[in-house]
Amino acid sequence: MNRTIAFFFIFLCLGELAVSQQLSRDDFNFGFLKLGSPIDSIVARLGQPETTRVNDIGHEYIGLDYPKLVIWYQVWDPEKWVCGFDIYSPSYVTRRGIKVGDSLVAITRLYGAPHYTTKEFDWLGPYDFAFHDYSQASMYRDGDDHLVFFTKNDLVVRILSYCRLEMDSQDWTIGDLTLGAPIDPILAHLGTPDTTVMREDGCKGYYYPKFVLWKDSQTDTLCAFDIYDSAYVTYRGLRIGDPLIKVERLYGHGDYPYTKTFDRVGPYDNTFTDYSQVYIVEQGYFFVTFMKNNKLVKMLYYIGVEE
Repeated sequence: MNRTIAFFFIFLCLGELAVSQQLSRDDFNFGFLKLGSPIDSIVARLGQPETTRVNDIGHEYIGLDYPKLVIWYQVWDPEKWVCGFDIYSPSYVTRRGIKVGDSLVAITRLYGAPHYTTKEFDWLGPYDFAFHDYSQASMYRDGDDHLVFFTKNDLVVRILSYCRLEMDSQDWTIGDLTLGAPIDPILAHLGTPDTTVMREDGCKGYYYPKFVLWKDSQTDTLCAFDIYDSAYVTYRGLRIGDPLIKVERLYGHGDYPYTKTFDRVGPYDNTFTDYSQVYIVEQGYFFVTFMKNNKLVKMLYYIGVEE
């Protein structure tokens, strides 16, 4: 089954190191607990959960609680594919043999150095509120699949496995702005812009405080917009000022990650020297995040053709 799926998880990056062994999808599965499998197949195996929990931060996620196990899927996914597991029991063992209770030394021996380690758990709130129970989290990843070992006193107390969802139609809307929508009603609602700019290709830019709208002169639709205002929050929960690791958690690593040449998005803004990184995700439409000092300073949505 070739399907990109997602799970929302964040922690702050303290450093990135090389992983000694290449990971495969099997490294993120636990026997019959497989990322991307239908949730009904898991329920048929385990029975009905003890309780059901909901996390509504950006996307809405449903968690099925079993003894020392939580299985996650996204509520808006009509096929209800499994997008993550929280494991607190030694009964579930990784493909390489790590389980709750094993040592941090054993993890390093079997998996090599992690991609990220952190002792800052501020961003883990949606998953577990007992942050004081952990002394370190170590993350391994392969593309958009993630495996996180939580340790206390150098022993594993929790394992989280999750993966990222493909872009959804709602990902191209932020607030009352939707790519491809008729722009005149939007302009009428917003009122007179601070200034307007006409590009050589016929697109007209309308500059408002902390955002810019672009009009396709042939279709009178919203063909692009720039966001600089933290009041605008994406469907997945991203806003200006968020750290790079949050971008990765919510959107994966992108089709053109960490680009430092800005010719691809040049028509929309001429202040590219102010930014240190560009992050692009595309599915017919383009979503670009501009980073400075590993913080999000600008988001760009636009309709275009991949070169």
